[in-house]
Amino acid sequence: MTSVRFPTLLSPRILLPAAFLSLTFGLAILISGGFVTTVFGMRASARSPLPAFALGLVLIVVWVVTARWSGRLAPDLVAADRWISRRASFVVLAVALLAGATAVAFNSFSATGSDGSGYLSQAAMLAQGAMTREEPLTPLAKWPDAATTLTPLGWRAALEVGYQAPTYAVGLPLLLAPFHALGGTMAASLVVPLCLVLAIWATGGLALRLAGPYAAILAAVWFATSPVALIESMQVMSDVPATAAWMLCWYLAVREKPLPAGLAAAAAVAIRPNLAPLAAMPALYLRHTGVLGFAAPVTLAGVLVGYFHWRWFGSPLRSGYGTAGQLYAFANVGPNAPLYVSWLLDTHGPWLLATPVALVWPRIRAMRWLLAFAALVVAAYLIFSVFEVWRYLRFVLPALAIGMIAVSAMVAAMLARLPKGPHPIGLAILVLALAAANIASARDHGVFRFADQQARARVVGERLADQLPVNAVIVSGEQSGAMRYYTDRSIVRWDLAAPDVLDAALDQLIAHGYVVWVVLDDWEEEPFRRKFPAAASAVLNRPPAVESAPGVGIRTRAWPVIR
Repeated sequence: MTSVRFPTLLSPRILLPAAFLSLTFGLAILISGGFVTTVFGMRASARSPLPAFALGLVLIVVWVVTARWSGRLAPDLVAADRWISRRASFVVLAVALLAGATAVAFNSFSATGSDGSGYLSQAAMLAQGAMTREEPLTPLAKWPDAATTLTPLGWRAALEVGYQAPTYAVGLPLLLAPFHALGGTMAASLVVPLCLVLAIWATGGLALRLAGPYAAILAAVWFATSPVALIESMQVMSDVPATAAWMLCWYLAVREKPLPAGLAAAAAVAIRPNLAPLAAMPALYLRHTGVLGFAAPVTLAGVLVGYFHWRWFGSPLRSGYGTAGQLYAFANVGPNAPLYVSWLLDTHGPWLLATPVALVWPRIRAMRWLLAFAALVVAAYLIFSVFEVWRYLRFVLPALAIGMIAVSAMVAAMLARLPKGPHPIGLAILVLALAAANIASARDHGVFRFADQQARARVVGERLADQLPVNAVIVSGEQSGAMRYYTDRSIVRWDLAAPDVLDAALDQLIAHGYVVWVVLDDWEEEPFRRKFPAAASAVLNRPPAVESAPGVGIRTRAWPVIR
């Protein structure tokens, strides 16, 4: 049979890239919520991803029809399968870079809240070569529990009187410190998106090593579009960097590179010391190929973390969050288990619940080690303190990445049982469906509006830094760490002060010539009024002098204290 020739515009080299670009544009609209712009005086807008998705599907259908009529369908599918097999590493890297760019585009670049301000302020301190921060108000503060009330979120009173120590483990701040020294908040905030790129690349690379190119691409896309991975990469938090370090560790361990795997595990231990015992799992996996090379950097990391904890908290085994007895209890399993399952179903669907099946199929030796490691990560946080917000799924992000690899390996094994021709079509459908579902979930959970909400403390903090005198003191709670980070002024914590203490503290400060301001998130105003009715009536009944932009959820507002 003589094959039919079609115009160049209907060739696979045109149709398939055009379909890919159209579907990618649809995903971009789904992420951003659409756009409106003006081109050459003409208004252009895109609000719904459906037209782009429809066009992409139409182009695919046209390609299938033309390929069948020209007798090129089977050869084109085989060529596509061959291209995927040869270029899977490139696709994984491209997915990782695209996700990293998304994390930068939607990044908060803000020290809002406890974690963001805590990590960034600790990095700034380490960049200056200091291990603690001196509190200048200590000689003046004579009210009860003064050392505690002068300590912002993310910090605690140090062993040395008049100094404060950071709450957080030293690993991430050490990583942030050189970036902070070079470019401040902006440069330091880029570290976590870079770690997201590394985490996706290592996850895809591990899946490629264990289960082939189809599993690699699917696992990389799955992690790259995970709502919890995305939101935790848009701010300075330790979850994505810790996950990147653990996944890189396992990727190198499976490749039988003990020393580099040990260096990656050492970084993971420094970032999240509570998971340090889990380094025994890759060590046991490497027991026949150089476990000493793996153990040496991990041991050094443990010594480093222990030294900082000893200097800050008085014991190498004590963290800034408290003792193990205060943080861990088997009684927490009851409330935590249904919470984690409900969060997982709500944000990622039911697919990761199939992860345990990978213990028996497909038969991959390293997969069992990975699943055992993931189970230990989950167990460590089932007995951890109970939280009520879906974002705390971030604690088990390394386990989620391994689950994505396991389920992707099973899907790849299923595809392998089908005739070879449909493999690329099956992968394309799975990738697009998975990405669309995850991105839609991320939008529903406010992931792409997160930066606008987090900007509130940066806006208020930068304005106050410009207009407050050097002898200013800020009364704050939720944004106490952010206010000190941005203004470099002393803090008084209203949430830690007893009802009869705050007035006494304000009287002392004002009597000594200090200018006092109150900075609150809007949800804090009512608790502040109930706890300090006199101070609230004198301060909050006036319009705020500084406030963040309206219409972005939580707002931060500031008032001067006038007496």
